[in-house]
Amino acid sequence: MRFKSVRFCSGYYISNCLRLLRAALFFGLLLEAALPSASATLWVTPSNGTIGGTNNYAGGSVYYFVKTAAFSGALSGLSFKDPTISTLDVSQTSATDTNLANLFRVLVTTDQAIPVTGNQIAVVTFTASPTGSGSPHAAPIAAINGIPCDDNHCLAKDNTRGGRYYAIAYPGTGQAVEVGFYPQDLCADDGQFRTIQGCNIAAPTTLSQPVSGTPTAMNLGFSVTTVTTNAVTDQPSATPIDTTSPPISFVFQIDPPGFSCPDQNTLNAAVVQPGDTQIFLNTSVFSFASITGGAPVFQYWVVGNLSPAAPAPNSSFRTANAVVSGALANQASVAVGGFTNTTANNPISYNIGFLAEDLAGVLVGSDPSTCTISGVQTGAISGFLGPGAKKCFIATAAYGSAESAPVVMLREFRDQVLLNFKVGRAFVSWYYSWSPPWAEWLEENAVFRVPVLLALAPLEIFAWICLHPFGLILLLAAATVLGVILVFAGRSLRHYES
Repeated sequence: MRFKSVRFCSGYYISNCLRLLRAALFFGLLLEAALPSASATLWVTPSNGTIGGTNNYAGGSVYYFVKTAAFSGALSGLSFKDPTISTLDVSQTSATDTNLANLFRVLVTTDQAIPVTGNQIAVVTFTASPTGSGSPHAAPIAAINGIPCDDNHCLAKDNTRGGRYYAIAYPGTGQAVEVGFYPQDLCADDGQFRTIQGCNIAAPTTLSQPVSGTPTAMNLGFSVTTVTTNAVTDQPSATPIDTTSPPISFVFQIDPPGFSCPDQNTLNAAVVQPGDTQIFLNTSVFSFASITGGAPVFQYWVVGNLSPAAPAPNSSFRTANAVVSGALANQASVAVGGFTNTTANNPISYNIGFLAEDLAGVLVGSDPSTCTISGVQTGAISGFLGPGAKKCFIATAAYGSAESAPVVMLREFRDQVLLNFKVGRAFVSWYYSWSPPWAEWLEENAVFRVPVLLALAPLEIFAWICLHPFGLILLLAAATVLGVILVFAGRSLRHYES
C-alpha cells in the first residue's frame, strides 16, 4: 500500500502541475496580446550620400564624406569616393539647394502597431539633441519622398519659425516614408538651435563645418506618433508610439581613411590558396586608420589581373581588373571568388591588390609596388583544407569523395583549428603549394589509396581530438572505469578460485 500511495501522490501532483502550467500559458498569451510588442523597432535607413549601415537603430551612427564651403570634396593620391555614392554639401540649405541635390534623405519605418482612431493620423517627426543638458529640439523637415515641403505635403507648419514644417504623414505599420533635411537648416532655425550639437557656438545659426581631423556630429532622433487632423498645424506633442532612443549620430567628415599592408611575407601568408575559383583571405593582417570619431572600415576589395599585368586598385577598379570581389574586414578566412581555375594544360595565375572602404563610402587603394601578391592560382581540386570543397586534394583523392566523413572532419579541423593560428595558416599555404599534382596522381593510381588512407589515420585521430576535447576526456574516463571494473573482476575471480 505504501508504494501505491506514492504512485497516487506522484500522479496527483503531476496532474496539478499540468493544470498550473496550462493556466500560466493561458495568462501569458493574454498578456502578450494586451501589451505592446517589446520587439517593435523603428528603422532609420539612409538612402543617399553614404553606405550608412542599413537599418540603423537607436544609438547607432551614420557616416558621410561631405563637401563644405571650404572643401570641394576632391581627393588625391590613392583615395577616392565611391562614384555610386553622392557627396553632399553640408553648407547648403532648403533655400539655396533648389534641385534637392544636397538633401539628406533617410527612410523611416516601424513594425509597431499604430492605434489610430477617429480623426487621428500617424506622423513622423524628428529632433536634434542639444550640446549640453536640456530637451531635444523639434527639427525642420525639408522634403517628403523627394518632394519639397509645402502645405499640400508636410504638416506642423510654424509661421513663427520661417514657415518651416515639423511633421509628415506616416503611411502605416511596416511601410516606409522618406524624410529629407538639411543640417544647415537645423542650425538656422530662427536661432532656436543655438545650443544644438554640431552647430557653431560662435555663429549659432550655422553648422560647425567639419575640418581635417575633426568631424562634425549631430544626434538626431526620429519618432512616429499620432495627432488629430484638426491639430496638424501644431508641432505634435503626444507620446511617441515608436522612437529612436537614444538618438542616431549623423557624422560629417572630410578625411579619407588610411590603409597599409603588412610586410610581404605576412601578406603572402594571408592568402590560403587555392580553392575552386576562389581564394581564402585573412583580412585581419591589414591596418586601417580613421580619424577619431570618423567612419570605420566597412570592407576590403580584392582586385586582380592575369599575370604579368598589375592589379589596378584605383578609382577604375570595377572595370580595370579581371577579378573584383569584396571581403569583410577582420576575418581570419573569408572566401574571395571570381578567379578562373588553372589546369595542367592551361596554367593561369593572377597578381592581386587591395582596397579598403569605410562606411562613408570612401576608398583607399594599396600601392601596387609594395602591396601585391603575385602568382595566385586556383584549381578545381580544392584540398582537404579548402572549405566547401566538392573535389579534393590528397584526402579526397584517397577516400574518393569530398563528402566522406573523414574529409568533412578534416575540413572542420582546418576551419576551427589550423586557420586560427599563424603556424596553421603557414602549413595550409605549404600544403597547397605541393599537394595538387600528387592528388591528381593518386586519382589516376587508385591502387595506392590504401597506403595513403593508413598514413592519414594519425592525422584524422589528431584532428578528432582537437575538435572533440571533451569527447577525449569521456573516452579516458570510460577507459578508466572499465579498467577498474576489470581489475576488481580479476581479483574476485582469483578469490573465488582460491
